[in-house]
Amino acid sequence: MLTKFGLFTLAVLVIAGCAGPAAPVTNTPPTTAASTAKLSEQEALTLADKFYDLFAVQQDYAGVMALFDDQMKAAVTEGQLKGIWTTLPQQVGAFQTRSAATLADREDPYQRVIVPLQFEKAALNMLVVIDVTTGKISGLFFQPKQGA
Repeated sequence: MLTKFGLFTLAVLVIAGCAGPAAPVTNTPPTTAASTAKLSEQEALTLADKFYDLFAVQQDYAGVMALFDDQMKAAVTEGQLKGIWTTLPQQVGAFQTRSAATLADREDPYQRVIVPLQFEKAALNMLVVIDVTTGKISGLFFQPKQGA
């Protein structure tokens, strides 16, 4: 199971990784007044919760796409999003619960938010990377929860 799970995780990271690196870096800082507005930490948590609700609960993949920045929209399709959510249980068992989203590291303009997910056979962290200057999701990763 771990080998298959490891390959699946890599596949998900490759799909989502096209939108940006695990530690996003920008070459040109935002310069306009509109682009320097930043989401608060609470707003970033709220956006990650909204993403989870649309993705996992409602399975509204068009709604999820509306939360993505242009790079994510170019890298991931609605069909791929659906495939991710429907394939996960085949790898890690039935979805059971999620825990509260928490803030992870921040490297301006990106804030990472971790949404812990518990499946029957494994615990995963859904890592949502948010560009706080645009209020859009710039990255999505699934990783085994450390220590689980």
